[in-house]
Amino acid sequence: SGYDNPGGGGGGGGSSSYGYAGAGVGGSYNPNTAGSAGKTNSGSGGGGASPGSPGTSPPGSYGYAGGSGIVVLRYQIGSATGTAKASGGSISFYDDKTIHTFAQSGTFTTPAPFNETCEYFIIAGGGSGGASDNGGGGGAGGYKTSTIAQPGAASITVTVGGGGAGVETPGGSTDGNQGSASSIAWPPGT
Repeated sequence: SGYDNPGGGGGGGGSSSYGYAGAGVGGSYNPNTAGSAGKTNSGSGGGGASPGSPGTSPPGSYGYAGGSGIVVLRYQIGSATGTAKASGGSISFYDDKTIHTFAQSGTFTTPAPFNETCEYFIIAGGGSGGASDNGGGGGAGGYKTSTIAQPGAASITVTVGGGGAGVETPGGSTDGNQGSASSIAWPPGT
């Protein structure tokens, strides 16, 4: 007798305007397919194990890693030619905004004449899936969005949280691991 139930998919969560939730795929017994880790820089949960997940020993003993987080900041564009007023992350321009995207930890640096209200969107790393027969998918990383005034020169540490590490438990069951937090360390007084 076989199992027709797939393992748990990646965890839900996130905003309806962003396609970040649930990117990890759970393993399946019939057909016999492996699960997958959460999508990088999405904060999505990793897929859970199933009794027939190939590539694990014994089959069904591995919960897949969660996806890492991301940090995005934006502010009013520097000029009509698209000049950034600050540095750090991958810089792009859209409509009347300068956008700094941090796919990995780094520093957001503003010069002395900088005086802007920054909008930000932060997603933490997602949790890994559970390891057992039909293990559940990992939960999506939390998110936060807000605005803050940033007057003057500053070097601001931006941390992008990692996804929860995959788990392996031969002959047993184990909960997935939590992802880590993403953050922006705004200077005191801002």
